Amino acid sequence: MARYILATDVRACDVGWTAFAHAAFSSRRFMRTNLCTRLALATALVVVSSSALGAQATAGTTVAPDTARGDVAVINPFGVVFSFFSGEYEHALSRSASVGFAGTYYAPTDFKYVTGEVKLRYYPSEHAPDGFSVALSAGVTHVSGDILCFDVCDNSATDRPTAGFELDYNWLLGPSRRFVVGAGVGAKRLFGSKTSGSADGLPTARVVLGLAF
Repeated sequence: MARYILATDVRACDVGWTAFAHAAFSSRRFMRTNLCTRLALATALVVVSSSALGAQATAGTTVAPDTARGDVAVINPFGVVFSFFSGEYEHALSRSASVGFAGTYYAPTDFKYVTGEVKLRYYPSEHAPDGFSVALSAGVTHVSGDILCFDVCDNSATDRPTAGFELDYNWLLGPSRRFVVGAGVGAKRLFGSKTSGSADGLPTARVVLGLAF
């Protein structure tokens, strides 16, 4: 879940992925510096998580029946720091597939950013919702308020349908496999008429913590 920041300058930091996951359209205060910092922070966390938890994730391929988990509820922990909410619920449809619902809400004083998405995930290892997955997403993004401020502020609201993909990894940790750490990268496309200064394509990132049950 991730944040998305939309502005002309977003292309200056194009490292190929989100908020930072799960974030927002930008006003003057949330442009190039904020975007680069958050993308770098999320990237570093993904790398650290992968190296620290990889051994546990690959320690064995057999899952005990009493520790099998079919549902995951997670949030982006960086929301506490950056004053936004991003959460996700995922349900395993089978050993290799799951469906998820994700949302982001960000409303500082000058604008509002809200997203809702449905995600379909495929798990090649057939241990859903644990391990590596490839996801397709579809949803809607709403933005209103001061979206872009240079000489003139654009205050018009916009609602745009979206479609995208993600490469994700979930770690189910602990003896009962209830604690979840998730990370991923991807991109999404925004369709329909756009507001001045907004972009059509955005990198995405997913950094989450939560519980499996």
